[in-house]
Amino acid sequence: SINASSATEPLNQTLGADTGDEIAVSDASAEALSASGDTYVVDGKGEGGNYATISAAVSAATGGETIFIKNGNYTVDSTITFEKSLNVVGESKDGVSIKSSMPSSELFVSTTNGVTLSFSNLIIKDSSKTGGTGFIRFGENVNADFIDCTFQNISNKYGVMQLSTTGTINIENCQFNDIKC
Repeated sequence: SINASSATEPLNQTLGADTGDEIAVSDASAEALSASGDTYVVDGKGEGGNYATISAAVSAATGGETIFIKNGNYTVDSTITFEKSLNVVGESKDGVSIKSSMPSSELFVSTTNGVTLSFSNLIIKDSSKTGGTGFIRFGENVNADFIDCTFQNISNKYGVMQLSTTGTINIENCQFNDIKC
């Protein structure tokens, strides 16, 4: 089935193949549709990914894509700002390790109104931050899911996450180990 909605119609209306409903796609929206739903592969080893760094994949995305991170150790040396809705998925629950090399900056930030983010199968570890915000900071109306993630050996004055959003944050099956606040 195809779920369709608009700003003026409720989200729970479903178009079914057997009802004869049609969806018109104009030339202007066809380009946007072709970009959404793509998967960008990050491989720090350079052996088969589209990008070598997580930040490069996030920067290239236009919204709605999945950033698939192959197993490996990744060191992030600049804040990754999420200004569009994305899914960030590690290849396996214990295989993708992310460390920040920035003692005074956040790792992930989003303060863009209406952004929806999903993070799964990530280990964020071995980092400390001396600044005055959370290591992961979401504000405005940001919605985010953290599923099967591990936060380990992190030291920060204000904790792992600073959530000052009117959106919804779901944390499912995550572990917080050796956190110092």
